[in-house]
Amino acid sequence: MCKKQIPHSKYNPIYLKFSSFLLGLALMVSISGCTDDYEYLDRSDSVKSYYPEVAEHITNRNFSGLIEFVSHDDENVANLAWRAIAHTELESEVINELYRVVVDSDKEGGWFALSFHELSDSQIQEIRAGLGSGQISYAACELFYRQGEVADLEFILSAEQLKQTASCSKAIGGILSRTEVSGSLNRTVAGLAFQTDDPVIRRNLLYGYYRSASNRPEGGSGFYLDTIQNWQSFGIGNDEFVDMTMVRLLGAEALQMVMNALDDSELKELTGLSVDLASTLNRMPPNRNNMDMIFRLLHHPNPHVVVQALASLTQLDRISSEALTRIKSDILAPTRDAEIFVTALNLFLKNGEDISIHRTRLDYFADRNPYLTDRFLVMYSALDNDDEYFNRLVSLIDEGEIRALHAGRMMTAFLQRPGILAEFEEQADELIQNVLNQGNSSALDGLTELLMNDEIVTEGNISLLLDTYSQYIENDLFESARIIGRILEERAPDQFSESSEIGDRDFYEPDFNQLYNMGVRPFWTLETDKGTIQVKLDPITAPFTVSSIYNLTRSGLYDGVAFHRVVRNFVAQGGDFDRRDGFGSPDYRIPTEPSFETFERGMAGIASSGIDTEGSQFFFMHRWAPHLDGQYTNFGQITRGLDVLDKLQIGDKIIEASIYPKLK
Repeated sequence: MCKKQIPHSKYNPIYLKFSSFLLGLALMVSISGCTDDYEYLDRSDSVKSYYPEVAEHITNRNFSGLIEFVSHDDENVANLAWRAIAHTELESEVINELYRVVVDSDKEGGWFALSFHELSDSQIQEIRAGLGSGQISYAACELFYRQGEVADLEFILSAEQLKQTASCSKAIGGILSRTEVSGSLNRTVAGLAFQTDDPVIRRNLLYGYYRSASNRPEGGSGFYLDTIQNWQSFGIGNDEFVDMTMVRLLGAEALQMVMNALDDSELKELTGLSVDLASTLNRMPPNRNNMDMIFRLLHHPNPHVVVQALASLTQLDRISSEALTRIKSDILAPTRDAEIFVTALNLFLKNGEDISIHRTRLDYFADRNPYLTDRFLVMYSALDNDDEYFNRLVSLIDEGEIRALHAGRMMTAFLQRPGILAEFEEQADELIQNVLNQGNSSALDGLTELLMNDEIVTEGNISLLLDTYSQYIENDLFESARIIGRILEERAPDQFSESSEIGDRDFYEPDFNQLYNMGVRPFWTLETDKGTIQVKLDPITAPFTVSSIYNLTRSGLYDGVAFHRVVRNFVAQGGDFDRRDGFGSPDYRIPTEPSFETFERGMAGIASSGIDTEGSQFFFMHRWAPHLDGQYTNFGQITRGLDVLDKLQIGDKIIEASIYPKLK
């Protein structure tokens, strides 16, 4: 089947005149099959001509080299340099140089880059004055989004033309997400959000309330009552993000309002809102008046909503026997979903119910769902005696990967129970010796806290850790050596020094000829357990990342890899083909490649543990999350399969990954 993407035709009279001809031609192409000719794909000559030099400056974080490209004729080249400067460490005098270049050029990329560097009060004042007079563009509000304070909020609100722009309204939301302000300012911002007809500006203004609890109103306050009235006038069900924000803002009252306003078919289409509604159930103990409302969420077709509802009910002090009986018959008994099952079981355990009758199903689900091992072990800790539980943990640690990571953490908690260490001291010593001898990274990571405990690994055993570290270096087990090194840095800083053989992984080197031939709109297709996801990649913004993904995909390394982390209403993350426990990476690293684009629903990003630490792990956004903007690499957008993304659960796998075009 041909997978080529046909370029969009421009709307013009010629297109109208020859539409039939083009339709016939397209039919002929589809019948004749695929061709290896990719010449029709748009390509950027700059990818071959200028990107390699800019890339070298990026990996060296060389400001003087990067600044030479910010005025380049090709906007793609200039923006690549601007984005790199954002994450390049600069001395104060260099920041001053950057400041003058940005103010003089007044480019979006420049303000983006400058927003990551600390400015003086006088420079901030100059920017405010320029914005107020119109001498500086609204793009400068990017700075206030990241660094703005109450004074900047008041300044933006005082200027009619600023608060009605996308960039400056986003700055308002950013400031409110991290700074507590007065009730009058909150009422002003929320009021503006409901007055505007622009949905982007509206959500920008409301974002601070969605993201943070610091400015949410107290029940019965003027702000609270105004917000309810404004929301009712606006209309429930007209904007999902507004409704989600109101649920977080107003709590149980908003939950009841939404459930009364929307029917089940509407909630089915609003997964994000339904998850937030389910999150609010911890404020509403089940009773005869709200039981049906709670069970509407428990019967939602998306498992994330059901799991969240069960988790929220678990946070309550007690659930009535009537509610538990109904949950048992309606949810626990019929479910074939492992995450729903174990979450429901945890609810019953919390409420003192006997869960031993579910032992057979527990064993079945636990055996088939390694990424839920930590949750299943909570159940086994209640069912097993101490010997059985210890041996279970040892067996799982021996398996490696995700089971070892989870079991190691649970072993640490187990051995720290009062009186347990004395009973299992000999077996614990044997376990630690075996894990150190094997050098499995997942097991070592899981047992890190245990190895930090001087009651379990005494000071007399520090020499064992030092010897183990040296052996790992000799055997090129550098990831395991890093783990032991972190422990030794904490426990024996005077005796330990890091081996010179362990350093930062080298940066990945893109093949720019390959990137050029890939064109500007390659597609990445993931066949998953839940369906197909197709991602339009962005090699112009993220050349290192897209080149890496291309080669990893063509090598088959993503095939069979799980989504090891799924956070409801946030992200689904996968791509750890190395350790398969969420902490693995390739033998290289990728520089952070931030985008000017905001992290919208369906966008693809690269996981990171800090600037320039990216590797093979990626994530897809469930919801808009602007707090990630500029901090993480944004390398593409899902164009098909958003419904599949909503269904993905922890442990679901990529059956096969492919990429188009398939270059020789």
